[in-house]
Amino acid sequence: AETFTFEDEEGKSLSEIADLDTMVTVVDAGNFMKDFGSWDDLTDRRIGLNEEDDRNIVDLLVEQVEFANVIVINKTDLISPYDLEQLDRIIQKLNPNALVLHSTESRVPLSEILGTNRFQLAEAETMPDWLADPRGEEQTETEEYGISSFVYRRNRPLHPKRFNDLVIKGDLDEGFFAGILRSKGLLWLASRHDCAFDWSQAGCSIRLNPAGYWWAAAPEEEWPEDEDQIAEIRANFVGEYGDRHQELVFIGQNSDQHLIESMLDDCLLTDEEFVQGPAVWEKYEDPLRPLESENEANAL
Repeated sequence: AETFTFEDEEGKSLSEIADLDTMVTVVDAGNFMKDFGSWDDLTDRRIGLNEEDDRNIVDLLVEQVEFANVIVINKTDLISPYDLEQLDRIIQKLNPNALVLHSTESRVPLSEILGTNRFQLAEAETMPDWLADPRGEEQTETEEYGISSFVYRRNRPLHPKRFNDLVIKGDLDEGFFAGILRSKGLLWLASRHDCAFDWSQAGCSIRLNPAGYWWAAAPEEEWPEDEDQIAEIRANFVGEYGDRHQELVFIGQNSDQHLIESMLDDCLLTDEEFVQGPAVWEKYEDPLRPLESENEANAL
C-alpha cells in the first residue's frame, strides 16, 4: 500500500495510474499457529528484503492479517473442523472488519477480491479495530474456544526494572505471556516520565518504541489550535500527571486475565515509590533504556 503513495523524483506516484482495490492475505490453515510461535526471522526463511531485515516471521504474519480487507484461510481440508473454527475466531479477533473466506487450493469467488473497493487509505492509516474497547463479547466464544480480549488501564507508572524482569522471564507456555496471542498499547515508564512508549507483542515477538511525548509534557506550541481537540485532550487528564497512563489491549487463548493484570500491577510503583515523584523515578535502574532514544520522540 505504501508503494501507491510513494512519489518518485518527478513527484509522480503509482496511485496516478492505478487503484488499490483490495488487500488480500492468504493464511495457511495448517501452519499459521505454528508460525505464530516461531522465533524465526525473515532472513531465516530467506524471505527478507535484504540480509539486514531482522523482522520476526510473527511480525509479518500479524501485519498482513491486521492490514487485510479479505483474509483467505487456505488448505482448510488439512485441519479438523474444530481447529478451523478456532483459527477463524482468532483471525476475526485480530481483524474484525475483514471478510474471512475458507478455501482449498486458494479457490475463492473472484467477486469477493476484485472490484470490491474495500481498501480505503484513511481507514488503513488508523489503528486496528481490535484495539477498540472489546465490550459486548459473546460468552460462547470464550467458553468454547478459549479466545478472549480485554483492556488493561492504570493511572500509575511502571517500574522499568520490575517490568523488564516480568517480560524477559515470560514465554508462550508459562508466565506472563502464557496464552497471550497479541497485545498492543501505550506504556508509562517511571524512568522516562515524559515519553509515551508503544508496546507491540505478537507471539514471541516484542517491540517497544517511543510513541511521542504525553500531551501533559509537550510544549504548548505543539498542541493543536482547535478548541475541540484541546478539550478532548484535557478530558483525558487525571490528577497532576495529566494524560499519562497504561493502556494495553490483550487477545488471548485460554489466558488468565486476572493473573495477567496482577502481574502488571506488581510492576507499578508502590504508594511509597509513587509519592517520591519524577526526580527520584528517573534514577531507577532501567534495562529497557538501550532499546530506543527519547530524542526521537514527538508529541502524541
